[in-house]
Amino acid sequence: MPRGTTLPEIVVVLLLIGMLAGFGLPAGWLLRDRILVEREAAAVAAAYQQARLSAMVAGDATVLWIGPDRLVVWQRVGTDSVLVWQRIGPSQSGVALESTVDRVVVAPSGLAMGVANGRITLRRGTVSRGWVVSRLGRLRLDRRPP
Repeated sequence: MPRGTTLPEIVVVLLLIGMLAGFGLPAGWLLRDRILVEREAAAVAAAYQQARLSAMVAGDATVLWIGPDRLVVWQRVGTDSVLVWQRIGPSQSGVALESTVDRVVVAPSGLAMGVANGRITLRRGTVSRGWVVSRLGRLRLDRRPP
């Protein structure tokens, strides 16, 4: 009984492996993009909630700076300001940030000041996630296509 494999058998196996990889890799990249965008969207939402909570607890205005390289929450204390929270921005994960606002000032009541339907969009590849900061200070998912 002969042992081993023939060349046509090896070619068929390599062809099948190549086809599976060709179908699986793009789906894996899409999944990775989706995970990264969702993670950064959660970070933006957490920064906004931190700014809102800090303003309501301290009874003074809070400023949220939204930038591609970092997210920062500052608490105004009289004429000075104190760093409350910070995180690296979405660009560190390869996620692009497109925003109509670069900062959100949150009043002690928890309402955003100076923002009228500001949009924040995070994008990587074909995956995007958008948020809208309303005049009432709500952060809601933007369901419109980008």
